[in-house]
Amino acid sequence: MSLSLLPLRLDDAWVAIDALLAKEVLGRRAFVAIPGASAGLPGVIAWNGRAIAVVDLGALAGSGRPFTQATPRERIVVVQVGEATFALPVDAVREVWFASDDELRPLHATHQRFAVHEVTLNGVPLPVLDLAAMVQSLGQGVDASKGSAL
Repeated sequence: MSLSLLPLRLDDAWVAIDALLAKEVLGRRAFVAIPGASAGLPGVIAWNGRAIAVVDLGALAGSGRPFTQATPRERIVVVQVGEATFALPVDAVREVWFASDDELRPLHATHQRFAVHEVTLNGVPLPVLDLAAMVQSLGQGVDASKGSAL
């Protein structure tokens, strides 16, 4: 069996997510900042006629520059995890890559919050993020049916 992975770059670091969770990859988008919001959930963007939460992976992991109006990222990956639909701002997205089960290893060369495995792509170790664990840590998540933010 194989796992479809979508490599994402935040600043100089690469991570991967389950490609089946990705609904759309958008270009740079403005977002509406929410006053008093946490750094990990800085605001919302409009997507398919509703507002979805912006989740800043860099802030949640405690590394990289924050995602703000002044420091945008080049791509927005819209993902859905269960009922939660949200936007992940990233600097780059690569093509889907298929990893066999034996290519998934416990974290060794990388350390990333919400990752329990890593794979090597073109000689570079990438942590594989568990987006379900991330959503769970953020509390209630995004109510996709109502389009409300976290």
